[in-house]
Amino acid sequence: MQGHREWPQDIKIVFDTAERLSLRIITDTLSKANSETNLTLVRHIIGAIAFLEEPFSPHNLDELLNLEGGEVSHMLSKLHSLVVVPISDDDPVQPLHPSFLEYLMDSELCTNSDFVIHPGAQQIHLALVCFKRMERGMKGDILDLSSTTDHNINDGIQDIPMDLRYACLHWVSHLSQSPPGEPILVAAVDEFFSRHVLYWLKTLSFLRSLKNAQPCLQLVRMWLSVSTFSVGCNTVSMLTLLFAASRPSPNTPLVA
Repeated sequence: MQGHREWPQDIKIVFDTAERLSLRIITDTLSKANSETNLTLVRHIIGAIAFLEEPFSPHNLDELLNLEGGEVSHMLSKLHSLVVVPISDDDPVQPLHPSFLEYLMDSELCTNSDFVIHPGAQQIHLALVCFKRMERGMKGDILDLSSTTDHNINDGIQDIPMDLRYACLHWVSHLSQSPPGEPILVAAVDEFFSRHVLYWLKTLSFLRSLKNAQPCLQLVRMWLSVSTFSVGCNTVSMLTLLFAASRPSPNTPLVA
């Protein structure tokens, strides 16, 4: 069985100091509010900054996490000693320092379990966030093509919110990095393929990213193959059909 990473003594001293500072900052931040609610929010925000595939601004992070406007900036302002807070809500949040992230993910260093970040749990949360964001945003004619002509369709693509584009392009990455067969994610995959997958393919087409569908579907199949929980027959049929349809024909000429 793999044990915890062994840290040199001088690094442990640094981390012990960081722990006392971090716990004091976070504890002070949460002292005037409902502890459990805000602990979860802090973990979700820090986890998102650490594990999202692209840097997000506080504004876009509010949208992705479905928070009230300004909530991410407000929380980050309380943690300014731990994270680099952008001046504008539209500027990207800087990634966490690797040593601080390693500290938060190591339960031997970060001895207060309330503040430990579990990568698997964060990937589950981000996958679910992406599913929910697509559910909120992929409805009907997302670009209103009834009033969109060929010459201005690129302008319409720019109207797709950044956080929705992220969810469409990266949900599979978070799913594949989540513990295999997580029941809540299996249910979310089942719902997605039953109700939203065609809207997803349509959005990928608008984003000029339809070529990503086949590798995404393959990763979903691999993730589900080790699950002890089964998806519905309709999902299996849809996934098989779409995967077969997305594979290039052997007779299709290669374009340079």
